[in-house]
Parts: sequence; C-alpha cells; structure tokens
Amino acid sequence: MSDDPATLLGDTEAALVEADRKLNSAAGLLLIQAAPPADRARAGQAMVDTGLAIQALRRAQLDAIAGQLAADAAALRLAIGDLNKALASFKAVKPVLDGVAKLLGVVARIVTLV
Repeated sequence: MSDDPATLLGDTEAALVEADRKLNSAAGLLLIQAAPPADRARAGQAMVDTGLAIQALRRAQLDAIAGQLAADAAALRLAIGDLNKALASFKAVKPVLDGVAKLLGVVARIVTLV
C-alpha cells in the first residue's frame, strides 16, 4: 500500500463504498435490525455519514478537474458519442477499440493515466 494522496483517496473511497454496499445489503439490514437499539441508531447514522462522505470525496475529485472537463467538453462528447455508437452496433472489435482509444486520448489530457 502506498501513502501517496491518489492512492489514499482511492483506498478511502473504495472502503467507504464497500461499507455502504454491505450495510445496505439484505444481510446487512437484517444484522442491523437484530442489533441492540443503540447500535441500530449508530448504524443508521453511519449509513447516512458514509453516503455523505462518498459524495464529498467525489465532489472534491470533480472540483479538481472541473476546468479541464469544461475545456475539453466538446471533444469528450464527440468521443463518448463515437464509443457509444461502436458499442451499440458491436459487430467488430476494431471500432470499439478505436472509440476507447479516442476517448482515452481526451481523458489523458484531463487526468494522468497510469
């Protein structure tokens, strides 16, 4: 595990998303229902707080690249459209690969791709 900010952000979001998924699953809800009242109250608050934290992290990520997204909006829309067309008529791999490459080319101008 790395302590660089991008890794920490990704790991934090992934852990919160997994917690949210499990708490809101049928099994998780049954466990919460069977818990003592104080734990049920804590679980409810944790579920709300987890959702808010996930949204806050995603909003912060978006805020960091909003200007770049706006600057490349036309290119993104064109590339997304081309890829969606290729996916909708998925009869050959090459058009999909070309569409993916085109979209990744635009994305690479916005964020660093590893």
